[in-house]
Amino acid sequence: MRRSLLALLFLLCPTLLGFGPPSLVESDDVRLPVGKPQLGVLALARLPIQTSRASLIMDLATGGVVFQRNANARLAPASITKIMTAIVVLEHADLQEKVTALQEDMIEGSSMGLRPGDTLTVGQLLWGMLLPSGNDAAYALARHVGRGSQAQFAQMMNDKAREMGLQDTQFANPHGLDNPNHFSSAYDLAQISRYALRNPVFARIVATPEFTAQASRTFKLTNVNSLLFMTSAVPGVNGVKTGFTEQAGESMVASVDREGHKVLVVVLGSPDRAVAATALINFAYGYFSWVSLPLPISLRGSPRGQLAPAFRAEVMVPRWQSSYVNYSVQVGVIPQEGTFSGPVGVLTYSLAGQELSRLPLYVQQR
Repeated sequence: MRRSLLALLFLLCPTLLGFGPPSLVESDDVRLPVGKPQLGVLALARLPIQTSRASLIMDLATGGVVFQRNANARLAPASITKIMTAIVVLEHADLQEKVTALQEDMIEGSSMGLRPGDTLTVGQLLWGMLLPSGNDAAYALARHVGRGSQAQFAQMMNDKAREMGLQDTQFANPHGLDNPNHFSSAYDLAQISRYALRNPVFARIVATPEFTAQASRTFKLTNVNSLLFMTSAVPGVNGVKTGFTEQAGESMVASVDREGHKVLVVVLGSPDRAVAATALINFAYGYFSWVSLPLPISLRGSPRGQLAPAFRAEVMVPRWQSSYVNYSVQVGVIPQEGTFSGPVGVLTYSLAGQELSRLPLYVQQR
């Protein structure tokens, strides 16, 4: 039993990672035959015109990048920085803690409208930071959580980035104003956003178009993410954050959920972030499809019955490749009921010999 479990843990090392579909490259090695159906889909596909310095499409469920351009380039993130600021605040402060605004919080750029002496909760300041992108709210939160030190808070942000394994990110402040020591990449910002969206408080805030905070006075806050107000033209948008500085240009991370299929797009350094993000969103849902295995998996001869992953198991691939997705199942020794609650198998999706995603399988509870 112990050997079986150790072997299974080894197989699960890359678990929950989505590796994306194979890239289209010039080659004499034809691994995926292209027939009339595939040619028909390809004929309708139009790559979005890329005017941004960097862009990316990520399958939010697996974290797999299915489209990217300069995704690892180190660029100014502007106010998208505030996603990491929110992560650090949410993990180190109580939402009901009170913060009184000081004159030092009144910094340049976008604002939620704080004045010295205003008293708000941490939660209300998060709304003011993430909706109107208030630099004043970001500074006040960093001062509070960093115990009066902006440098200490920036170090907390960088510690979190290292903990997440981000290779192209460094923070110098909580708000995103230009600084030569302050940078990130489209890929890292997608990873930061994916992490943040797991927090229900953060997810609720960034999905909200407008909010009124009743504090020492009333603050009416409007989300600067214009896609949230374009529900007919761009349905399903539920976050996440915009940014702009002279150095960064217009930038955006946008999350979308259509019929349970979740996508994250990033555009950095765009002349028009809403147009660029919309083009990527339309491309994501027009060119790609999701392939899933009917679950649960029945085990012949097993007294325990059926296996299933802990969450929805599907992979995002170009539509013309969807019929070529394969899967395999590896199962270790099934323990007696009640003796082990961990994974007992691995479900692996692959395409043309390339692994797309690996998911742990559990005995389905009766």
